[in-house]
Amino acid sequence: MYVLAGGNINYPFELSPDIVPDSKTSLLSFLIFFLIVTGGYFYFFSILRKLAESMGGKLFTKDQVRGLRYAGRLLIFITIIENFLAFIISLPFAGINTGFSFSEMLLYTGIGCFLLVLGEVFARGKVYKEENELTV
Repeated sequence: MYVLAGGNINYPFELSPDIVPDSKTSLLSFLIFFLIVTGGYFYFFSILRKLAESMGGKLFTKDQVRGLRYAGRLLIFITIIENFLAFIISLPFAGINTGFSFSEMLLYTGIGCFLLVLGEVFARGKVYKEENELTV
């Protein structure tokens, strides 16, 4: 808010001498990028926290299956959005390193896919559990 009102700020990253991002639009876009990505990760971790709390009771419930699938999709979506926005933001500033690499993107996407697979395992476990309860 201080910069948008006309103040100066020291950037937390190193810029090349040719790049001077004094535009309020560029700073605002960088701020929006940061808020979107950070908010997405906070929401992802809140889903994981709820899942961890629900694992203490019964296993293979409908909420656990839904939570695992949703967490996996959300992590993949956040990763794609983060890389897309980092690319768009870094276009005007060729010297800024956004700090996100391709290997991290693959890691986060792999974790998201693992959560999706784990959700499918829990869905099958839920079916087997219901069948077992009916036969007993």
